[in-house]
Amino acid sequence: MIECLRIERTNLNQKEFAEACKIPLKTYQRWILGKTETRPNLIQLKLLCKQLNIEKVDELPDDFSEKYKS
Repeated sequence: MIECLRIERTNLNQKEFAEACKIPLKTYQRWILGKTETRPNLIQLKLLCKQLNIEKVDELPDDFSEKYKS
């Protein structure tokens, strides 16, 4: 889900997006592949919301991986 939002709402590639959110690229890729549990720290979460123009917590996806995409 987060990958879809990145594509829809930014002009950043995965590396640029991960860097802007202070997330190691490999970690971001594992999150979207569902290989590891998504556990952004507070700074990362704030940066994710800023980059994706998310203003309310209920706009965040329940899971970041694409495997849960409906």
